[in-house]
Amino acid sequence: VGITLLAFACMRAAAPGPVDVEEILGAALQRAANHVKLANVKVRGEVEETLPPVHGDRHQLPQVFLNLVLNALDAMPGGGTLTISVEKSEDRNFVDIAFTDTGVGIPKQYLGSIFDPFFTTKDSGTGLGLVIASNIMRSVGGYIKVTSEQGRGSSFRLCFPAAQERNDPGTAEAAEKRTEACVGAKA
Repeated sequence: VGITLLAFACMRAAAPGPVDVEEILGAALQRAANHVKLANVKVRGEVEETLPPVHGDRHQLPQVFLNLVLNALDAMPGGGTLTISVEKSEDRNFVDIAFTDTGVGIPKQYLGSIFDPFFTTKDSGTGLGLVIASNIMRSVGGYIKVTSEQGRGSSFRLCFPAAQERNDPGTAEAAEKRTEACVGAKA
């Protein structure tokens, strides 16, 4: 609880630049390794080869990944599988990272509130983890989309702009369409 409140209170301005998302994701998974083991959760990785760097903040992205991993573990109290897939979008302007769990799922009536500050269904939660993750993603031009089915699990997909496409005017229209798809899908 203290770490999440501290992260929320100490949110610094984003310093985005090209980031190797595999490296940062790997470091976040190392930080969560004991939690994963204690939760009896198997982590599967599906990483596409030759990923471009993403436009992100190397100091803030670990918090996004850690929040999503810990939330997935909480959603699987009896153990399960967390699949993390990393792939380029079809238009190659974004890199998508999906955290998909086999947990309890999120009730439909809560889906519209999970990114609201202090909203939580957990006894020990602060309701800030997803708010922090969403704010960090927006600060680098990315978005979070969530799908969930009660009794089957949830999937949180992060849409990151690819770093080399960020300032290329020739891809602005494609990037805008992709951004609109991510924004429209997160609601």
